[in-house]
Amino acid sequence: MKKLQKSIFLFVFLILFTTILSGCNSEQSKSFKTKEDFENSTIGIVTGTNYDIIAQKKFPNATRKYFSSTADV
Repeated sequence: MKKLQKSIFLFVFLILFTTILSGCNSEQSKSFKTKEDFENSTIGIVTGTNYDIIAQKKFPNATRKYFSSTADV
């Protein structure tokens, strides 16, 4: 019975903790509605893919960061 009580307490504590942390975002959320909203943003690209060419054509002013695999992005 004591293990069950500890488990319930831990579960409730974790839910409360994650709820509090999710509300601590100090930055305003950005909403992207048009292609121009991405114009000066940072784009992650896997090195050696066609997405680099597409990003250069579609978003010439965007900063591109290169990664070695999709998981790194």
